[in-house]
Amino acid sequence: MCVQDGPLAKQRHTIRIDSWDDKQLQGVVEKTDACMHILSPVRMLVAMPNRWDKAELIVQKLSEIGVAAISFWPAHRSVIKQNNDAKMERLSKIAQEATEQSWSWRVPNISFVNDIVSWIADDELIVFDKGEDM
Repeated sequence: MCVQDGPLAKQRHTIRIDSWDDKQLQGVVEKTDACMHILSPVRMLVAMPNRWDKAELIVQKLSEIGVAAISFWPAHRSVIKQNNDAKMERLSKIAQEATEQSWSWRVPNISFVNDIVSWIADDELIVFDKGEDM
């Protein structure tokens, strides 16, 4: 069994369970490792896809891998150009379910951003761009 003290834990303990009953669990800590996810939470800025079901799949997968925040923005070629509160609520529920299903600790914050310059601020960026020629 692996145990850690919440999403900001600095250590993860691997425990061998020796015995248990309804009220008590006994075991021995076999190994203690540093938790790598505390170094920097990852936020993703995603160009709004052309259909909401694609946004749902993106939220599901990014939630499963432990992304801290997912922000959609209306790119030049996006068909969906504005926020829909009901759809954003559904995306939040999908993020919650995907987080629970993957045994993760952190449910990502889901948002819709119109001004990406203020969203980016002074963050370090990794950009994926297929480009026009490819």
